[in-house]
Amino acid sequence: MSITDHCVEVLPYGAGRSEWLRVRREGLGGSDCAAVMGMRGPYASPYTVWEDKTGRGPEVDETENMLWGNLLEPVIRAEAMRRLGLTFTLPGTLRSLEHPWQQTNLDGFASDGGIIECKNTGQWMAADWDGQVPDPAELQCQHNMAVSGATHAWVAGLVGGNRLKTVRVERDDGLISDIIAEEHRLWHRHVLTDIPPPMDPSDATRDALMRRFALEDRVIALDDLDDDTVLLRALELAEQWQSARAREAAGKSARVQAEAELRLMMAGANRVTVAGETIARITGGGWAPKRFEDAEPQIAALYRKKVDLLDSAGLRKDHPDLWRKYQSQVFKAMPYISDTEG
Repeated sequence: MSITDHCVEVLPYGAGRSEWLRVRREGLGGSDCAAVMGMRGPYASPYTVWEDKTGRGPEVDETENMLWGNLLEPVIRAEAMRRLGLTFTLPGTLRSLEHPWQQTNLDGFASDGGIIECKNTGQWMAADWDGQVPDPAELQCQHNMAVSGATHAWVAGLVGGNRLKTVRVERDDGLISDIIAEEHRLWHRHVLTDIPPPMDPSDATRDALMRRFALEDRVIALDDLDDDTVLLRALELAEQWQSARAREAAGKSARVQAEAELRLMMAGANRVTVAGETIARITGGGWAPKRFEDAEPQIAALYRKKVDLLDSAGLRKDHPDLWRKYQSQVFKAMPYISDTEG
């Protein structure tokens, strides 16, 4: 059935999971958009999207986060719409009429014509919800507006389990144009041709490759192949890896040496300046209880509340100098620009 002039419902709301998974692989959805657009993270990348759509990806098991997201979605949606004074309907899987490879599973249609997106997130993400929405959610909304034809989206985020943030996201046709171009490229050049997209440096791609190719006790001799292009590329990549590794090692060594020399000059001071401008500072980080206990076992015993728990708060109150002595430190050097430069 046609939902709007822009899309058609290809699977009804509440369809079984196996059928939903099958239809999901027939196109790119809103949850794929951030990865397709190169917003690499620990869980998804263009390569993992390609694996999923070509049937190579693992079966998606429901994680604890997914479980609570699904359980809380109706509550988040209902309360957000109540606060906005709106009602809502729940569509099934929608597919774009203009770009049939583009589809979505909305969290709802609001009665003012907007689409609904619900998120359940931790307190550590609070800053990303301060009058805005996180970038992946923004991309997901724009993808979903492209499919549905909506002019705006209501994004409701439950932050830390007790604060509901509701943000209106307007349609951005320029961004939608970029999204369509990237999604079209991945779908037509890679999914339909069964050719993987270019590799990227994300953890998600590395982990997916390790999962796909289990380690075997065998050798691939590239010089036995009748393809000099593959051979030359392999040699180039091996050299690239070795050069990068050497630069990383050299960079770390130089950084550690520079830090040591600056610490010696600072002689316990927590800041060093030139012409009143800070060029290096040392700030207190987390505490190091294990190092303290090893060095001060008798004092540590007095502040042990349990066999494996030290009363660091009490120790900090009674012996602030000792606490600071075993506090970790964060070193940072800043570039210095003299008055004679630029």
